[in-house]
Parts: sequence; C-alpha cells; structure tokens
Amino acid sequence: MVIGPGVNDFFIGVANPGERVTNPLRIRIMKITVNGEGLRTSKTTIAGLIEELGLRPGAVEVNLVIVSRKDYGTFRLKEGDSVEIVNFVGGG
Repeated sequence: MVIGPGVNDFFIGVANPGERVTNPLRIRIMKITVNGEGLRTSKTTIAGLIEELGLRPGAVEVNLVIVSRKDYGTFRLKEGDSVEIVNFVGGG
C-alpha cells in the first residue's frame, strides 16, 4: 500500500516498488476550526464530524449559524469553516 500526500489530498493505493499507483483512492483533507482549535478532517458533513469526534452534541453552529439536528447528515462542511459544538450539562 502506498500513501502519498497531495496539497490537501491523500492518495491510497497498491503498487510494487517503483511503479505508479493506478486508480488510487483519493481522500480530501480540509482544515476547519472546532471549538476554537484547528482540526484536519476528511469528514464533509456535521454528522461525520460528530462521529469522528465521538460527541453527542446539544447544538452545532457553523460560521455563526445554528444548524438544525435534522440537517447534520446533509450540511456540507468547507475548508476554513468555524464549527462550535455545544454539549448541555445537567446539574443542580
């Protein structure tokens, strides 16, 4: 298996030493900000990002806009997006 970086892409494929990889799997890596911290991810939806981070959010905001929970699977993240993920905490 050969893994090689592009600018923001990684290509994964199988080749013998010295041969070119044919039909590589291309994985797009983008830089976003999550709760004020930089993150590199290949996830393109909020649902994918939440799964990657292992979170169960109470609310998600992207670029200062609150995203409805029903849209997590279809809302597309883009390079440079700023994501805030809020968890509700109970107490007394």
